[in-house]
Amino acid sequence: MLIELTLTDLALFERAGLEFGQGLNAVTGETGAGKSLVIDALELLLGARAKAAMVRKGAERARVEGRFALPLAGYGETVADWLAEHLPEALDEREDEAELELILARTLGRDGKSRAHVNHRPVTMRLLRELTGRLVEIHGQNDHQRLFEPSEQLRLVDAFGSLEGPLAGYRERRLRWLELVSRLEALESGEAERLQRIDILRFQVQELSEADPRAEEADTLTDERAVLRNAADLGTELGEIAYGLSESEGAALDVVRHAGHALERWAERVPSLGECAQSVTEAGLYLEEAARALSVFLSDVDADPARLEEVETRLGLLERLMRKYGTDVRGLESRRSALDTELAGLQSGDISRDELAAEVEQARAALAESARRLTSARRGLSGKLRDAIQTG
Repeated sequence: MLIELTLTDLALFERAGLEFGQGLNAVTGETGAGKSLVIDALELLLGARAKAAMVRKGAERARVEGRFALPLAGYGETVADWLAEHLPEALDEREDEAELELILARTLGRDGKSRAHVNHRPVTMRLLRELTGRLVEIHGQNDHQRLFEPSEQLRLVDAFGSLEGPLAGYRERRLRWLELVSRLEALESGEAERLQRIDILRFQVQELSEADPRAEEADTLTDERAVLRNAADLGTELGEIAYGLSESEGAALDVVRHAGHALERWAERVPSLGECAQSVTEAGLYLEEAARALSVFLSDVDADPARLEEVETRLGLLERLMRKYGTDVRGLESRRSALDTELAGLQSGDISRDELAAEVEQARAALAESARRLTSARRGLSGKLRDAIQTG
């Protein structure tokens, strides 16, 4: 119940306070005494639209504060449950375990902006209205008569008949049914897209599997293509180099070897020439190795148009795939594995539509049965509720 209402700088009130006791409390007075302002203040506390004109002339802001106390053994437990779900911090400083005490406040500035607090904690207008709708009901113009609302009537009937259990079961089954319906709709709306994606993946996986791209192969084929394209020039120019290195009269190898031998002889008599002799000897060894490698390379150089066409075709395929998938050859190998995994998931990971539709139907039947039992229980309470109201 509301046990205290405090008004500060509201309309004609500089400061006023009202305390309420158990049972019926009456606020009386002559016309113009301010009775309607008390109702206006209470409506402001309930979350009514605020107007800057409500701030007392000469003040910067108006404030309405109400203190409520509800025994937890009764309706207070319902309010506490709502608070635990929406404003748990409002319950943090509760001192009396048997009673729920709430301090609600609404502050209105001259600029028309307002703020709301519950137990000194800021809240939105929506939450304030939801909470005060459970605390206060103003009868007069039907604006706040929640008893006329079908949802409130059902809540009172369920509370009278202790139907919390059947109601919770109905809500759980309804939530399950809605979830399954949503999944079925999503499956049906996405089925065409899923099948299209499967077709694309199948084609891409097959394309990459048939190409079987390998990073080492691409490097090797690139080198081979360069040789095949220039086989004639390579044979001529490199043949001349090889001939000049080791086979011609006055070949480079012969000159270096002769120089090396001469320096070695002189190094025996002039030790300071030893390092130079060693360098020339090593140069001869490197030159000999290079000549041998060049000879081996030339033995493999062959102008083979058929092989060149084969290499060009293979490299063209790899280059096309690299452009298509936006990666290098090594990336193509990874892409094939990823696409294969995605395809397997789409093909085997989804529940079939028929199975899901059957679950939806089962959930709908369970929901209908739960609704039937709840409706029957509510109707069975009509006589008892009527007698309780008439005798109460």
